[in-house]
Amino acid sequence: MEVLSLISELHPETTLDIFITEPFNFDDEYLNSEAVQLNQDLTVQVITIQTLISMKENVARNKDKDDIQHLSWILDERKNEQ
Repeated sequence: MEVLSLISELHPETTLDIFITEPFNFDDEYLNSEAVQLNQDLTVQVITIQTLISMKENVARNKDKDDIQHLSWILDERKNEQ
């Protein structure tokens, strides 16, 4: 097991992944992470899309390949917005 995925009955659309092993340098990723406000009381740090893509490339399941495509589209949209 690399990741433990948690799903809340109250928020089934949101999965929280907890890494069992550290797939990247935490300190470096934390510096590059993005703060995302989930609600008025909760802000979380999330890894960059590029890091997530790299992690998914290493696993290379069909679902990950699909995720990589969608994440790449998000990166392209962000570049076009700048």
